[in-house]
Amino acid sequence: MVAGRLLRHALEAAMRMIRDVPCEHKIGMCRCPYERFCFYQEEGSNWKPWLMALLASTATREGAYMMEASLILQLEQRAT
Repeated sequence: MVAGRLLRHALEAAMRMIRDVPCEHKIGMCRCPYERFCFYQEEGSNWKPWLMALLASTATREGAYMMEASLILQLEQRAT
């Protein structure tokens, strides 16, 4: 039940951001969002996002994989 609520909250936040800000989006997981953002800003990076958002955090790697896959599946099904 907690996982479903967490997914619903993350999906609503993602949908709101995608609707409000015209952008290219990417769902992914990382250990430290700040390090990932800096990695994308390095010279030679093909993709330079200007906005990153932490939609959910989990205590386990498996939980993060499931959250990532669930968000991608939900967004693909909604053709957003």
